Amino acid sequence: MKLWKKSTAILTGAILLCGSNFIDAATVQKRIDSFYRVFVDGKKISDFDSNGNPNVIVHNGSTYISVENIGTENWNGNVVNIRTDSRNSHGSNSRQSQRSRKLGEIRLLNSKSYERLNDFQDVRNYPQEDAYKFDASLDSFAIYDLRGSFDKFEAKLVTGKDTGDGVKLNMEIYLDDRLAFQFYGIPKKSAPIPISLDLSGVRTMKIITSNSGSFSCGFCYLIDTRVS
Repeated sequence: MKLWKKSTAILTGAILLCGSNFIDAATVQKRIDSFYRVFVDGKKISDFDSNGNPNVIVHNGSTYISVENIGTENWNGNVVNIRTDSRNSHGSNSRQSQRSRKLGEIRLLNSKSYERLNDFQDVRNYPQEDAYKFDASLDSFAIYDLRGSFDKFEAKLVTGKDTGDGVKLNMEIYLDDRLAFQFYGIPKKSAPIPISLDLSGVRTMKIITSNSGSFSCGFCYLIDTRVS
C-alpha cells in the first residue's frame, strides 16, 4: 500500500502528482505515534484496508492517508477537506491532540490597553522572555477564542518594576461569561499568584483588570502562561 504524506488538513491534486510524497507503509508502521479516525468531505473512511494495513497514520505532526480510500475522482485540482479525530486505546473518540501553547499563540478576539512583551522584569528583578501586560488603571482586558479546543490554562499573575507603589490591582477571568478566577487588591510587592483553570468545552476566555489604588502605573502581568 502506498501512502501520501500531507502537512495540513487540505489535500490537492497538484501535490499528489509529486512522487516524493509517497512512502512505503511498512516503513511508517515502525514509527507509529497514534491512529486517527478520518473524515473526507464529511464521510468517515475505514480504519484499515483489505490487507489489514491502517488507512491513516499520524506521525511527528504529519498525516499519512491511503490514496485508494480517497478516490482518483478527487484529484482533479479540487480541494478535499479532511478532519481527523483521535482515538484512545479503547477505541472511543477523544479530542484531537494539541500541543501546549503560550497565551499569545491563541487567537485574540478583542483587547484594550493590553500587549505581549518579549522582554520583561518582574518586581523581583527576575527576567521573563514572554509576558502579557495589562494596564489595570485603564480597565484593560483581553478576550481569547478557545473554540472548546483546550483543557487547561495555567499562568502566574505578577507585578513589574514599572508598577506604581500605591496600586491595588484587580483581575477577573471569565470562561464563557462565567467568573472562574478573581483576585482583588494586589499590591506592587505581591508574591506571584498562580492561576489554574479548567477549559474543558470553553469557547472564550476574557481577562479583565482594574485598579482600586493609585491611578498611575497600574500595570500587572501574566507570565509562565500555558494553554493545553
